[in-house]
Amino acid sequence: MLPGQADPPLLGNDVHLQVLTGSAFSMNRILLFLFTLGALGAVALGLLSPSPPPHGPDLPALTNDRRQGQGEKIHPSESVGAKGFGPEEAVFRRKSSNALQERSRVSSSVEAKTRKLLPPERSKTRLTLRILSPTGSPLANTALSIWLRPSKRILSLAFGGRRGTREQGMRRKLSQAQLLRKDAHSGKDGRFALDIEAWEESVIEVLAQHERYAPTVRRKSFKTSEGAFDLGDLRLEPGGKVIGRVLSENGAPIVSAQLLFEPQLRGSWDPRKRAAQALPQHRTDQLGRFELRALPEGFFRFRIETEKYLPWRSQRYRIQKGNEISAGTIRLKLGGSLRGLIHDDRGRPIAGARIRAQPRAAQGPRQGPRQGPGRGRQAQRRTGKGRQQQSPGRPLVTQSDERGRFALQRLPELPLSIEVRHREHLTQRRTRIMASKTPFLEVQMERRLSLRGLVLDAKTGGPLASFGIRARRIGRPKPRPQEIARKRLEQQQKQAARRANALAAKAQREARAREAGAKRPQTKKSPQQIQAEQKRSEQRRQAQEKRRQQFLAQRQKAQQKRDLESRRREQERRYYQQRIGGSGIPPGKIPKAKAWPKGQFELAGLEPGRYLLDVGAPGYVSQAAGPFDLAKGRPLPQIRIRLEQGITLKGVVRNAKTGEALDGVRVELFLPPFQQSLAPKAPISPLLAAIRPQQNKGRRIRDSRTHSDGRFGFEGLRPGSYRLQLRRNDFDKLSIDPFALSRNLGEKELSLELLPGAEIYGKVHSAQELKRGMVQLVSTSGFRRRVGIDKDTGAYSAKGLESGSYFVRLIDQGRKAGQWATFAAAVSRPGADRPDLSVRAGSKHRFDLDASKLSTGAIHGRILIGNKAGRGLIIEARPHEDSLRHLGKNSPLRFVRRMLQQWSRTRSNSKGGYRIEPLLPGVYDLVVQRHTRRERRVLWTQEFSIQGTRPAKLDLSLQLGDLEITALRASDSKPAQLRITLVSSREAGDKPAREWRQMASLRSAQIRKGTARIRELPIGEYRYLVSGGGYRPSEGRSYVGASGGKLQLRVQARKRQPSKRTRPRGASGTRKKPTEGKPKKKKKG
Repeated sequence: MLPGQADPPLLGNDVHLQVLTGSAFSMNRILLFLFTLGALGAVALGLLSPSPPPHGPDLPALTNDRRQGQGEKIHPSESVGAKGFGPEEAVFRRKSSNALQERSRVSSSVEAKTRKLLPPERSKTRLTLRILSPTGSPLANTALSIWLRPSKRILSLAFGGRRGTREQGMRRKLSQAQLLRKDAHSGKDGRFALDIEAWEESVIEVLAQHERYAPTVRRKSFKTSEGAFDLGDLRLEPGGKVIGRVLSENGAPIVSAQLLFEPQLRGSWDPRKRAAQALPQHRTDQLGRFELRALPEGFFRFRIETEKYLPWRSQRYRIQKGNEISAGTIRLKLGGSLRGLIHDDRGRPIAGARIRAQPRAAQGPRQGPRQGPGRGRQAQRRTGKGRQQQSPGRPLVTQSDERGRFALQRLPELPLSIEVRHREHLTQRRTRIMASKTPFLEVQMERRLSLRGLVLDAKTGGPLASFGIRARRIGRPKPRPQEIARKRLEQQQKQAARRANALAAKAQREARAREAGAKRPQTKKSPQQIQAEQKRSEQRRQAQEKRRQQFLAQRQKAQQKRDLESRRREQERRYYQQRIGGSGIPPGKIPKAKAWPKGQFELAGLEPGRYLLDVGAPGYVSQAAGPFDLAKGRPLPQIRIRLEQGITLKGVVRNAKTGEALDGVRVELFLPPFQQSLAPKAPISPLLAAIRPQQNKGRRIRDSRTHSDGRFGFEGLRPGSYRLQLRRNDFDKLSIDPFALSRNLGEKELSLELLPGAEIYGKVHSAQELKRGMVQLVSTSGFRRRVGIDKDTGAYSAKGLESGSYFVRLIDQGRKAGQWATFAAAVSRPGADRPDLSVRAGSKHRFDLDASKLSTGAIHGRILIGNKAGRGLIIEARPHEDSLRHLGKNSPLRFVRRMLQQWSRTRSNSKGGYRIEPLLPGVYDLVVQRHTRRERRVLWTQEFSIQGTRPAKLDLSLQLGDLEITALRASDSKPAQLRITLVSSREAGDKPAREWRQMASLRSAQIRKGTARIRELPIGEYRYLVSGGGYRPSEGRSYVGASGGKLQLRVQARKRQPSKRTRPRGASGTRKKPTEGKPKKKKKG
């Protein structure tokens, strides 16, 4: 420590923070050098010594497991790091599986810097293959290409849950298949053999190409421990063929038009992608004819491109074994052309300008008539023909020549957006350019803008001769006050015009109403009618006033919330301005310092916008000055930026056990959070804290990694309090709570030590039931790690864990709902909201899991409709209202139920079968629906319950019928138009009609011309309500049987009550209501 400096009060006991003097620092370097020599000698001896023999993969059964098969909780004081191995742990370690040894070897190779792509743990094996023709005879001289990559299990064992940039980049490289051979050929007997080096589990892809057959890809995984790998017989099939002819609009053949094959892939992993890439390019001949041969099976499209003509894209086709498809005659449309000139404001041509033309429409008009009988996919499948349409408009890009001229070809008859860019001039844009109307386009470009200013020392006021500076654009410039006033005036004028139009329309309506009232015979009102009208008018006025008061209260509350947020943001901005300086935003990447005469700078080549200037100099505090609005025609005064001398924070990071320096440690420097805006919320529960961690680190301002000697440094820091956080794989996280840097300190050096991370290992019982099983460890602080499971032994191991409380869960990625199914199984059992175990730095814990208890509930069955399979029905499991009432608002179970709703719906298969999973224990409603274009019909609703993990079975045999409705007017027996609403009597009971809206059996229909038909109603009694159309609402009951049902209605017109405000029917463009006994009169002429 420096003289007069006290230790920060918030540092833990495991953190050693000191300031090294010069002699102590030199002695530490000597000790570090001697220790490094000793470590290198130990590594050399380890490489020369033989590796120990592998142990057996079997793991002994443990006797002290928990009742539910989740292992025991070991106190940190009883951990391996404190007392060594116990008797059972020693046996477990001695008999660890080959998978765990392999994971440690692969992980160590990942850490090595010399291993750039592949880990060295590969062994030699032999690959054999035989190529056969469709008849089964050997096929000689077949071209073969071979790719190899490690399996997903190897990658998960090697990398696990590592989130580092270096590890993730290496994983991406390893996951991409590497080409081993490209020019291999099969022999006369069709056989092929190759010696390769592969991982213990690898995936191999072989592409076979022959001129008479379609390219075929075979992908298969294998293990090197099984010896030589035989891919078996690869039988090539005759590919499909597509023929056609390409002509211009006037019937002339188009020669050398390029045809591009586009398969419809299921994803980037589809093996047909390699087969499509292996196809040769095809072009049309002298007569415009083309023939695509040896096409692989599946759906595809093809595209035609040529000069001067618009690109063309076919409809989707399907290739089967040896079939031939005729695309017919394809006529291409001649594209338009656009020429132009690019020059500056002085008339000088601009060379190298980039011109980009983008059609505004996403897709051009269709070309040619529809071919083949019928329409849609069925006709396409029968004849192989369909509508051909123009390919979507793609941007066309070109550059101007030395004389500033450019030309664009193949332009569609669509409006174009032209964009012209140049490195020294402002970007120019032109919209709605039609090539047919504007054959020549002239664009004038102006020079880009620049920023000028001075960088000064804040203490002395003198200029700085060396600094780094760059301009960072953060948005558009603010408009001028004149522009704001002009836009506001335009808006006010538009609002006044709309208001005047509304008043004029209102006056016209009132005039028409007075006219109609004068013609209508006046009826004398009784006192009771007048009193009733006054009462209704008063009720309407009170309701309107109540709504108005509610609206004003909501608006006032929203305004108060906005004002509070605005004040909070202003306080936060001032806080960060005081801590960071400049604009209060952390500076970005600053270029290296260079000489600027007299501290004057000029940044040229800038587009209009709002900019921040990231400035930094050696020994000074870096800052993001601004913001500055840069716009055309608005010159800025000279900018003055003052930099303060900063404090340098240095340090060295060592291993707390061995004392060796650690490289690659990520060191992050944070500002303490703004307490009013980033105050941490108390976690609702440990489980929700793990699912949605609430971290309160503050704002990160610097980030670095330690060098090979374990050193790091941050220059140019302002005085104040900071937080430091250190992370590295296989070590515990180190967080240093706020410590202060005083103004007169100048430089401060820290000595930090990292403790080895904790380890959790164990065995997964019944691991064979998992398709793609992994173990996920989640701490309440948000740290996550996923590790693989050895399928043979069920062993897993997670090293380098941070201290804290952990939830240990199984995840089956090959299972439906994936991670949320795991959380569903986790929260459904008692005590699931408590962490499974707590770990400390350097401790080791065993925790066993049982895969048989991973499953949640499910429901399955079969649905029959009239003794026939219910195919294509939508089956949904909705949680019953009573099962959610006892859950709190912030309950983890309620949160997981909401996330699982997207998996609680399925579609029945061709046999009427269905299965819904995962489902938590509780009461549900099984809703069977049929979705059509016009409506969603609810066919049946059945209540069921899920208890435990045992799947429930529910078979339904539905008897449905149609209800025919006839509605006539009671006065003259003419057809009536109105609406009918139905609901099951079993569900509705005696509830009034206003409560029917939320019922599952609700169905409605519009009665037009006196008839309507409601299809597929379950057999039973229904309550109905008819309303609308100017008729009196009426309720009743009707029955639907297996043969259907009939409902005949006699409706009466509603009596019109004269009101104070009369309004003629049909005014203001509204639809006239039908009146009883008065059909609409036809206009003469």
